[in-house]
Amino acid sequence: MADKTLYLKTVLPLKGGIKLAGWPNFKEHDFPTFSKDGIAVKFSFDNTSAYSPPSFSNEELARISNPPINQVFVNLETKGISAELAEYIMTTKKNWEPPELAKEYRDLADTIFDTTMYYLNRLVVFFRTEKGQYWLEEFVDSAQKELNSLGETTHPKRVLAEARFDDSDWFRWDPMSHPGVLIFSFGDPRAVTVEDWSRAWDFVGSGRNTDLPLELLVQAETLGENKHDRSALTEAITALEVALSRFAENPASDLFLNDQLRARFGTTRLKNLREHLGLTGTVHYLLPIIFSEAELDSKTLSDCRQAIEQRNNVVHKGQRKVKDLNKMLAAVRKMVLLLVTRTGDPGPDSVE
Repeated sequence: MADKTLYLKTVLPLKGGIKLAGWPNFKEHDFPTFSKDGIAVKFSFDNTSAYSPPSFSNEELARISNPPINQVFVNLETKGISAELAEYIMTTKKNWEPPELAKEYRDLADTIFDTTMYYLNRLVVFFRTEKGQYWLEEFVDSAQKELNSLGETTHPKRVLAEARFDDSDWFRWDPMSHPGVLIFSFGDPRAVTVEDWSRAWDFVGSGRNTDLPLELLVQAETLGENKHDRSALTEAITALEVALSRFAENPASDLFLNDQLRARFGTTRLKNLREHLGLTGTVHYLLPIIFSEAELDSKTLSDCRQAIEQRNNVVHKGQRKVKDLNKMLAAVRKMVLLLVTRTGDPGPDSVE
């Protein structure tokens, strides 16, 4: 008998939600499909993804300033399923015999689960890092596996899925492996724009890592949210140091030192100035020369200087209490984002 194609659909909750700058009102063709290990995965959402119970039309959501995405629809497709395995999967009451088919079913379920989580985590990581939505957390597989023995009636957060083969009716997908998905989130919104989605889908399918300074920023904000103020401040300044080091190594081409400044500074490389001045001197004196007030305003510079001073006091003088943490984190984020966006691609001429 001919091999079959398996289709699977489910809904995964995003508690706390991805916060939007406005409702994008996407169509089906706006959502890309990703493929890995023979599994094709598509994530999507509609007006029912915003609130539960769904009570707003697309037009009504468009009038809400920061609507959330609290759940995503997942559609999967995988080909080449043998007729024998397909028949076994559709069996309502399984006695797990023969063991070969039982193992094949569980292996298929694991592959589907792992592929789904891989791409979903990349979507979460993108918005967590690039947009600073630090309350979003990646799904942790080891934590989920501890829940596998819990049934749907004993664990309210279990997520069920439906499946079908080609022209068959939909049936419950129940491989007794990875029965649910938990996505934990917390905090306040940082809005995702319509334009961010194209970058997000590109990142999900690319295999690239997120930017380290932005990762460190998110960790700092997470620590701050959990009242670990000193650790939060230390991590934020580490993010600033990494971003500043990368920027000095490869500034955008329009930020290369001109001939007059090279002569006055006695160096041809921005990196040398950064190393000579150190973090404090660079933020105090060099960045105000390089960036205009419109790009890097005086208040942000002042708040970042305060953050560096307090971090130094925490690390070197044993300061216990951090003042104005949220203000300083916001300033550091603004400066880091500027440095990240103004860092050029590595190359032989990028440090001149």
